[in-house]
This record gives sequence, structure tokens and C-alpha cells, in this order.
Amino acid sequence: ARQTTDDDARDGVRAMWGDDDRGVVADGALTVEAHEVVTRVEDARRASLSSAKAQGGDVGTDDDDDGVDDGVDDGVDDGVIAIDGLPGDRDVRRASMSDAYEDARSTLEPESPARSESSGLWGSDDDFVYDTESESDYDDDSDYDYDSDDDVQVTQEIDSNEIEEQLQATQLEPSQFEDVEETQAGDDAMDDVVAVSAPVRADQEPIAPVVRPPAVAPPPASSGNDGAEDDLIAQLRALTEKVAAQLGRSVDEVNDEVGRRPGATRRGIAANRQRDDDDDDEYAITAVNVRRPYRRRAPTIVPGQRTLDGFIQRGGVRARDDTADVQVMRRPVRRRRMDIPRPPIPENEEALYELWETTAKQLVPENASAYSNFLYAFGDDSAEGVAHRRQEMMMVCKMLFEYRRTKKALQPMILKGREREGKSVALFSIALAALLSDMRVVILCAPNKVAPIVDMVSKLEKAGFSKMFNTRHTLSSKMAADNGIDCPQAGAIFVAALGTVGDLKKVDSFIKGERREGKLTVTLMDECDEITQGKGCHNLLVAHDVDPDTYQEFIPEAQRGEDDHDAVFVESDSRAAKRRKNKNQIATACKFVKEKLFPSSQIVACSATLSGFILNPIGVFHHDRVTEILKVWPKPGFTGIERFKIPQGCELDINGSMSVDDFEESDAVQRMLHRFYKRQNHCDDTQLAPIPGTGANPVTLRGMLFVSVSTKVNVSGGVRDFADIICSMTNEWCDGTDANKTLFICYVGAPMVFFAGQWKQAQKGATVEDIYNQTADHTRRGVFAGVSLEDDAPFSSVCSHCVVIGYNLTRRAMTAAFTPKDEPNVLCKLQYVIFTAPKKLTIDAVSQRITRASHDFALHVVPSEYSVDVAIRSELLDLLKEYRRLEDKMVETQREGRAIHSIFRQQIYLYDSDLSGVKVSKRGILLEELSATGRKKHWREQCEADVDQNEYLIGFKKYLDSYSYGPNHESYTGSTIDQYYRAIRPWFNSNAEIDRVVECVKETIKSLEGNKSLDKSLVNKLNAARRFLEYYEKEVAPA
Repeated sequence: ARQTTDDDARDGVRAMWGDDDRGVVADGALTVEAHEVVTRVEDARRASLSSAKAQGGDVGTDDDDDGVDDGVDDGVDDGVIAIDGLPGDRDVRRASMSDAYEDARSTLEPESPARSESSGLWGSDDDFVYDTESESDYDDDSDYDYDSDDDVQVTQEIDSNEIEEQLQATQLEPSQFEDVEETQAGDDAMDDVVAVSAPVRADQEPIAPVVRPPAVAPPPASSGNDGAEDDLIAQLRALTEKVAAQLGRSVDEVNDEVGRRPGATRRGIAANRQRDDDDDDEYAITAVNVRRPYRRRAPTIVPGQRTLDGFIQRGGVRARDDTADVQVMRRPVRRRRMDIPRPPIPENEEALYELWETTAKQLVPENASAYSNFLYAFGDDSAEGVAHRRQEMMMVCKMLFEYRRTKKALQPMILKGREREGKSVALFSIALAALLSDMRVVILCAPNKVAPIVDMVSKLEKAGFSKMFNTRHTLSSKMAADNGIDCPQAGAIFVAALGTVGDLKKVDSFIKGERREGKLTVTLMDECDEITQGKGCHNLLVAHDVDPDTYQEFIPEAQRGEDDHDAVFVESDSRAAKRRKNKNQIATACKFVKEKLFPSSQIVACSATLSGFILNPIGVFHHDRVTEILKVWPKPGFTGIERFKIPQGCELDINGSMSVDDFEESDAVQRMLHRFYKRQNHCDDTQLAPIPGTGANPVTLRGMLFVSVSTKVNVSGGVRDFADIICSMTNEWCDGTDANKTLFICYVGAPMVFFAGQWKQAQKGATVEDIYNQTADHTRRGVFAGVSLEDDAPFSSVCSHCVVIGYNLTRRAMTAAFTPKDEPNVLCKLQYVIFTAPKKLTIDAVSQRITRASHDFALHVVPSEYSVDVAIRSELLDLLKEYRRLEDKMVETQREGRAIHSIFRQQIYLYDSDLSGVKVSKRGILLEELSATGRKKHWREQCEADVDQNEYLIGFKKYLDSYSYGPNHESYTGSTIDQYYRAIRPWFNSNAEIDRVVECVKETIKSLEGNKSLDKSLVNKLNAARRFLEYYEKEVAPA
């Protein structure tokens, strides 16, 4: 019985369709009574469905065998009929279609496989996530909907010109009209059914609306009230027969002809009532192609967003771009089930620390190396290590709870750690504490986009974070696949590049979206000094209380020194503290970070050098707030710049970058190359014993050479020439050294490899370890002609030495110490360095470049005689060591005193070192601006030192040494000479000209000669003035 009624209804629906061979439907009509019947069908359908639900009936059956439960209606549109022209109802009416409508649509238009597989099963809101890659661009599966009938034109006469204008309004070419493709939305939802009716005269029988096929899956089947529904369907069948009669055809003929026209679903019918002058009672029914209604793209909602429906004023004339009736759908994404469930949010700092420690032990893999175990980043399991770990993490916990309480960004926190000391895993400890506090984490890497992001995501995976959290990033899916990392669509951790504006915009969108969901964000800036970029083209208004140039004004008057008294005191809560000053030449990324990220998230800045970040002109620290500094656990096996030594004969005498010719002619370079190839370093090619209790095996230290002397890359005098020169220099020794057994790794954007006399391109972003192992694999496969390597033979049997050449790209993200894949008991490390710096250096960048040779021996005992051989200017090496001592000392002082930021900078005694005049950061900021403490004393000392170099004072002192007086030609004693010299010296302190000094001397002689009661000091001053005037008249004036 059900099938019979469905067949009847199908016949009725088919009668509403038609298409002839020219794409034009033949004459046809249907009374407006169809609208009333359809409305009654809908009411009966809803009533039956409500009755079934009230009685506990099963509405989840699949009566129509379409693969979709009839009761499933979450996220899927009902079939729709849009009726226009009814009095007082201009908006689109929606009515659920019966299963028969779906059957009719299936008959008229073949269903694609994609649609037949559409299930319409959508999860709850928690199952929907935002895809980073579709943030700015719509994907192919974006949802579409249609405008109301405003876009459908019904006219008396429609010619080609009118159709052309309509097509242009929809931004479609005329040739494209016939082949407009169906738009798939979500699970390939179909077009809504739209019916358009022509105007109806009161004395004539109305023309029926024209109906397009249903848009999506049908509504649930009824489980009750079938009798009423069957009656309504019978009426619809009767109307179908009436239409067939008006067309002068049988129902079967209409069905057979329309059924052969799948394209009919893409047609509209313009029913024109054309007034006949001879017979007013007759209407000529003309059907033509009408443009497809304006399609609207329905955006995908991200978590934290909502539509504008609540803000749109209803009523009146609808705008063309009104999206009120656009159904916005969320895209379902597969979520990966986490291995460790999320624990409850802790209620206090102590509970958070205990939860952090427990969760860290669960996340860290059992076979995790000492370099990826973030549990020990702030302290190992020793008594001192546990105390240090608790102290640092409690500072983090207190900051997180204060941030959660105020929901406002606090003073940025600093994480201090030396190169290769484990700063990244320390950031992971902070990240875990924030995640356990129900916050989100952003990790910004530097300096470029690909390699640091891949490295950071890989480190998170090795640290075990994937057991509980997904990590999103800004790399494309292809780039992620090429680098062997996942590309999830959702995650609580977001990794991006620090200096890339596009990445920063995605970070800003991520933070705002999470904020709308009630989630705060902590932003971890790895290598934070990179955000102090070079001079740009933007202006930025900086508040007075964060301007790095005004820190002295916020020092309390009771704590001011002689260098601070000239600054006006400003109260931290006064209007003067909030006034803003315009800063010029700010880079784009730097400006974006200050305006977008600093106000919306809590910043934790991390770097080995902090002076450049503190002096950033955008203003990153409030002068009246305490600056908290965390410190990575100082491991006993760390070897930094303090272990760098210049071997005898290896001191360079070149100030600035080296050319290829200078490199070849330098004796110091020759000596260092000889030490490298003969492995003359104390610890090179020696075995290191493991630290007791670590379970590690002994390893053999194999030294590598780091050459960083020129900024030139792929030009004459670039990396290729340096590699060739090293080969030619070693071949000239004629002592058996084979340059073809040297592997050269050149960091020049995409790294290049030179081995066995052949150049090869390495993968962009690859580490030294990756390149070494890949070169070994290529050698085994015969890629390098003339070199053969057995599968079970180590690469070192054909590659005896490794040289790394680079300059700018060796500052960051280059881990040069590794264990070869085919030799697990060997540690390759930079043990030899040939290094220069430009004459106008920025000392923080230069120190970061040379410390690529630093290393943390976490598992092995470091010999007491361990050192790194460096060929460098001795003055430059001493300057770099002095700078690192200054950085370490200012951190320790602040950690002990926990002073406000203005006092923190006041306590930096910069002028006690020889660092005056050096610059930091890409902006070339003078390091002296970090602190003014000791400036006046240094100026006085400098003036005295400059005075002593005055040529007239030097000549006067020589004149006194040779002066004789009396009949015996006696000479002045040393004390007398010093007294006369000091008496004349003050006249030269202000850099006075010699003529002015002579005038002062003459005036002094004139004033003192007439005085008969002179004390000893004035007598010495008078005699000194006489001797200086004699010296001037005898030796200076004649010249």
C-alpha cells in the first residue's frame, strides 16, 4: 500500500516538470491548489512525527532504502518548496517533503555516487573543529545556499538581452549557463526546491507554481497518521491527472518524456501570462530558461564564532547579499582519541604543580633521551634538582593562576638558557602547565618558517605530547608530509613562525577564536630577540611606562644613583605614565606582535641573549612591574663559550669577513685545518665515559670543522669556492690526506652537499644529522660516482671528515651534534672553528653564531681538559666572553632580588666591562642604552684617559724630565714632575685649545706672582705655570 501511494505521488510530482529537446519545457500548467495540498502534506507529516515521538515510536527506520535513517535530521536540510507571490508572505516558506518526493527526484535526475553515500550524520558541537588551511580560503566542500525568489525573474516577454543581463548579474558567462555544475555542500547536499508562481487574475484559473527538485535528504518517515497522509497524497495524484489533462497528454506520456531529461532539474520555467487582444480569457503559456538563482557560499563556523542572525533586522526589503536564510554548517572532522584522558582542572598552585609532575611522568616516553625529557628541564632527580624544579614551576603556576583570575596579560616572563642547554624542553614544561590549566598554547619559532616549525613539532612528538594533545602548525599539508610531520585540523597547541606576518595573523585568529570559547592563551616566544627586527616602514604609539628609553623615570627617588637624578620621576598610575610616544621605522611583524599578541595572550620570552629583546623599541616590559626570570637547570656537562680556546698559531689577524684569497693565504687557517685533519684536539677521537646511573654506553667523540667567515653564498667567493679551496689546500700537503673523503655541508637556504668531488642539493630545512645520514644512504645506492659503500659498512669508512660551512643560517635551529645512524657509539660534534665577524658587529648575533659549537654532555663525563679549538681574533673572543658574562650576571642579580623592571635595569653595571660602543639586535641598538648606571664615572675616567694622550701634555712632561736648574744643573725629581704635571692637566680636561690654555696659564702667573703669602700647593702651581709657559715659548710657538 505504501509503495502504491509513493508511485501515485511520483506521478504527481513528475507532472510539475518538463523539458523538450531544445531545453525548453512545453506548455504546461498546474493550479495553485498544489500549494495548499503540499502545505497540508507538511502539516500532516509533522503531526505524525510528533505523535510518533510522543508515543515512543521508532522514527529512526530506513523505510525508503536510501541508506539514511529517516529519523536522522541533525545537520541536514529538509526538502524545501519555496512559494512566492502569496499575500503577506514574501519570505520563503519551507515544507518537509515526503519520501515520494525523493523517489521522484531520483527518477528525474540520476544520483551521483557521492550523494548516494551521503549519510547526513553530524556530531555535536564538540565534534566540530576549525581547519587552519581554510582560514582565508574556502575549500572545495564549502556549503552553498540560494537566495530567495528575488533573483528569479518572471516577465511577460523574455528575450535574449534580458537573459544576458541576468547572467551578468550572477557573474556567469552565457556559455556557462547551460552547464552550471551542482555545488556540493557538506555531504553533497542538493539544491533546494523552488517554486515560482505568476500573477493570477481574479477571473482566471491560476497558473501553477513551478517546482525544482528537493535539495537534500528527505525528512523522517511517518510512523503514525498514515491515513490522513494517504488522503492528501490522493488529492495530489488527482491534481497531477488534471495537469496532464490540461497539457492534452496522459500521465504516462508526461512521465516517460520528463524521465528522459535529467537536465530538467537544472531548469526553471517562466510562465508568462500574455494578454491576447482578441481573446482576454486565453493565456499563452511560454516556458524559457531562466538564470539559476544567485548561489551563496555558506561559510564554515569555527569554534568561538557565531552567525550574524541575531544582529540582522528582519522585515522590510531584503538586501541582495542578506545571509539570513543561508544555512551555516560546521564541518565534521575526525578526532584522534588520546591515549591519556584530560584530568580535572586544578584549583590552586600546589595542585597544579603536583598534577604537572604526575602528567609529565605519564607523557615522557620510557626511551626518551635526556634532551627531550622536559621533566628534567628545570631540575633532575637530585635534591638540588628537585628544589630548583619546584621553585621554577611554582613561579609558572602562580603566573598562570593570576592570569586566569584577571584574564589580562601580565608582565612578560623570561626564560634564560644558553645555546644547546635545553631551552625548548623547558618551554614544554611551561606549555604543559598552561594546558593543564585549561589554556591554549602558541609556540613561536625563529627565524624562518619551515625548519624551526618542523623541528619544534618533532620535539613535541618526541616529548610525548601527542599522547594527550594535538599540535597544529601553519605549514601546508604537502609541506608537512614532505617533512614527515602530521597536519591536524585541531589542537590545543599552535606552532608558527615568529617573523612571518602570515603566520602571526593565523596565530591572532587562533587566540581570538579560543578567547570566544572562554580559553586563555599563553604564547611562548622561542628566540624572542628575533622579534627585535630591523628598521621597517611603520609607526607605532608606545606608552610611556613601557618605552625602553624612559626606565629611569620610574625608579623611586630613594633608590636613585648619580646617573638617575636628572630624570623626572613619574608615578606609575599617573596620566604621564600612559601618554604615548610615536616610534618610527618599526618592522611589520614587530608591530603586529605588539598590537595583536601582547594584549591578548600571556607572553613567555625565551632566548640565550636578552638585551636585544629588552631594548625593543615597541616596549615589551612595564617599568613598574616585577620581571620574573626562569632559568634552565644548569647541567654539569654543559660546555659553552668559556671552553673556547685559541691554539698556538691559530689567532687570526683579520678584522672583518674573510675573502677566499685571505682564507687561502692565512697561516692561522692553515694551522687550524692541519689540526682538524690530524685530529689534534685534546678530546677528539677519544672515548667519553658515561655518567654513572644513566645507563648510557661509552661514545667516541669525533670532531667536525665549522667555517663561518663570509656572508657570500651562491656567488663568486661563496661557499663553493671555500669548499674547493679547502680541498686544494689539503691536497697540497702531500701527506696522504684525501680531500674526496671530506663531506662539506653548506647552509645556503636549501643546504648543499659536496662529497667525492660532486655537488648535490639537500632537503630544505634538514639538520646536519639528516644530511649526514641521507648522504650515507645515497652513497650506498651509488648516487656518488666513484664511491662504493657496502650496506653493513659505516659511512665513516669512505667519509673521514665533515666540514660545516655557513653564516647567517647557522645562528638558529642548527643542532650540529649528532650520532650517526650507522654508528650508534659515535658522537659527532663541532670541535674546530674558523670564525670571523664583521667590523660593525651586533654582538648578540655574533655570539649566537659562534656558540653553535656549544654542547650539553647530558649522559657522559666531560674531561677536565676539554676545549674547542677556535681560529679567531683574540680581542673578538674576549669581547664575546665578556658579553655572555654580562648577560648571565644580570639574570642572576634579578633572580635574587626580584625587583621591578626599572630597578632591574638600573642594577646592570654595563660600564664595568669593555662593552661600551658595541651594538645589539638587527636594529643596531647601542648596548649602553641597557643601563645608565656608571655612565658618569666612566665618562670622567674616559676624559682623564683622553687628556693624558694630549700631545702638549706629553711634550710638557718630556720638557720637565730634561729640565735643569741652578749652578749644578740639577734635575727635577719624579715627585716634582708629577706635581707640576697635575697642576697643568686640569686645563686640558674640557678639550680646550692650546691658545686658551696659554691664556689661563698667563692669568694664573699674573695673579700669583704678586701674592707674598702662598702656601706650598700654590707655589707648585706657580712654578708649574712658569715651566709650561717656557715650554710653550721654546718648543711649541716656534713650530
